[in-house]
Amino acid sequence: MSGHRPFDELTQDFSPERRQRVAALKSEMLEDMRATEVVRSKEITPGYRTEITEVRVTAVDAKKVKP
Repeated sequence: MSGHRPFDELTQDFSPERRQRVAALKSEMLEDMRATEVVRSKEITPGYRTEITEVRVTAVDAKKVKP
């Protein structure tokens, strides 16, 4: 691949302040992703989860999913 370089090489000249900003943005983005996953997992019904994962949902799991 033309122009391919390791990520460490691309970021080696970042200032300490820029590294801090990147770390803060990364942390915020990961937190948002986790929150989205929680919301989506609560929207999935036990029956649909069984369909998409091909794993049978037990009665205990079904009770956990109900609001």
